[in-house]
Amino acid sequence: MAMSPDLIASSLAYYFTADASVPRPSAWQLSLHTATPGGNGTANEVTDSAYARQSVTFSDPDLANPLFPLVSNSALVSFPAASSSYTATHVVVWDVTRSAPLVIQRLIADKAVPIGSQAQLAIGELKIGGVI
Repeated sequence: MAMSPDLIASSLAYYFTADASVPRPSAWQLSLHTATPGGNGTANEVTDSAYARQSVTFSDPDLANPLFPLVSNSALVSFPAASSSYTATHVVVWDVTRSAPLVIQRLIADKAVPIGSQAQLAIGELKIGGVI
């Protein structure tokens, strides 16, 4: 998991300066990518004609292990049925309000999506966090 350059800059400004430069996100979307999304999160996004970014919500942080706090998707995320096959290798979590990438993450396992099938992330499949 990697925070986007925008999120890193915003976090540094928030925690280490008096600047509160960006508002807190209130809506998130998930995009699928067929290769590395790059630093701005837009490279290699799925181009299937039926594809669209999907809304995603997150659970409260899991603090059972305080050295490895995590949030995960709190509902099933389903993408439209594919009109052409593709293989998703990465996801990007977007702040909808600012159209800014928050997290750029490699999937643990590639998701092959044949024609007529839907890419899906089960509840809790997308985990975001870090090791202290």
